[in-house]
Amino acid sequence: MGDANSPVDVASVSISKRSGGPCQVTITGETGNVSNSSSASLGAGEALSAPIRFPAPYTIQTVTVTRDGNSRRQEVNLTLTGDQRYEVLVSTDGTVAVAPAPK
Repeated sequence: MGDANSPVDVASVSISKRSGGPCQVTITGETGNVSNSSSASLGAGEALSAPIRFPAPYTIQTVTVTRDGNSRRQEVNLTLTGDQRYEVLVSTDGTVAVAPAPK
């Protein structure tokens, strides 16, 4: 078991959308043996969300994009490491890709 006072590594994820109307993106995953989910909503004119922070390492299991009342869930199964920034890129058809954020 780690020291309770030791610093926690953090992975940061932003949602980026190429175009299209408003959407909500829900990231579901786990760190250690704790599962959780976080969401971000992007308006029609918004291209990038504020960062969502997770304790690292954090495994993104699924990403669900909801747009115009339709949800599209995609398996990702990608482990994010600490002190890194990532983007969930949402395409117009609701598919997603997770990649390191540009510097």
